Amino acid sequence: MAPHLMASGKSWHDSIYTYNQYYHVQPFDMEKLLRDRGIYRRPGMHAIRPAYRKIAFGAGYSEIGIIKSLGYYDSTFNILNFPCVSMAADFSRAYAALVLTENIGEDTFILNGRQDEQTMIMARRVVQLLRSIYSIRGSFHVYIKVDNKQGGGCGHWESAAVAAAFARSVARSVFDESAIEDGPFLSKMARLVSGSGAASTTGPLSVLISWPGYAHDTSFALGLPMPDTGIALCAVPIAADFHRSNIHEVALRSPFYREWATYTRHALLDLLNSEFDADTIIRTATNSSLMMHATLMSSRSILWTEKTIDVVSRILEMRSGGRAVGFSIDAGPSVVLMARNAAELDEARRSIDAECVDGSITSGEPSIPPEFLRMAREALDRYT
Repeated sequence: MAPHLMASGKSWHDSIYTYNQYYHVQPFDMEKLLRDRGIYRRPGMHAIRPAYRKIAFGAGYSEIGIIKSLGYYDSTFNILNFPCVSMAADFSRAYAALVLTENIGEDTFILNGRQDEQTMIMARRVVQLLRSIYSIRGSFHVYIKVDNKQGGGCGHWESAAVAAAFARSVARSVFDESAIEDGPFLSKMARLVSGSGAASTTGPLSVLISWPGYAHDTSFALGLPMPDTGIALCAVPIAADFHRSNIHEVALRSPFYREWATYTRHALLDLLNSEFDADTIIRTATNSSLMMHATLMSSRSILWTEKTIDVVSRILEMRSGGRAVGFSIDAGPSVVLMARNAAELDEARRSIDAECVDGSITSGEPSIPPEFLRMAREALDRYT
């Protein structure tokens, strides 16, 4: 594992150079590349104006990885070793409600009607970071519900949706009115919840800028100019029959992590210099999925099931026959099928002989159901 280079007093540029020499990856100026395409913009600065004892709401979609992420440079702030690219999709929706109170040390977190210890530990870490970064005083009382299309399948769709929903509720509760319209700013807060969640605030297609030496203010997501590609999606939900370990830690044990780093650099350059057409996105997602899981398998972490292998084999057979279909597999066994249009997706669906739940590419914030508004108000009324 590469050392925490910034701790040695090196400059950001020295850290980038040394780190990439360690992984045999040549650095490239992503900011310049994005500026040249008219995409780059920094998050804004927003005034802190806490609205104590008022309920603020937020919602978010899940996302699927196009260029995957493996390995944290800074696991406290969820800053990745390399940038990644994601696409927002509606396989999961999360809804969040937040009340900020003046008293300190009384945070509460309810996720899907439960207040378990693991949720509390994760949530406390996030709100402690928010308090420290933005000098927020008071306690957070959070109520979150997740709706899934795909049932119990394993992936990180839920975490991305939760991250986006929570970030939007914080923006409405703590910051001035302009914050909720600033996708890159929202992505920084979402990243604290889930590294993948950052891209859910800036979709439909987003790149999360992250590199060794980056800090909270410099690691954020930007929307990419995705045309109306017509890409059709469906998800094969596959329940995990294992306890998932932290893939970002596990991946660093792989003897092929340097190859993963080299591949990721080339994939980023190829995609960011493309027109983000359907064929490129599908090909990139498929190759990145295979590379990511090959790297994990080489570190003795196998997330696929027999059903995953069967679906992958059938889709790869179609691709070898010239069909423009592919897949994305994130941190679990479930598979998202991708095709250029609905007709080609139907053909892929027939070939796998498995349930495949329809989904679509999305952007923006989902509408919040009246039932959630009612439930959230009942749960949080005591704090208003």
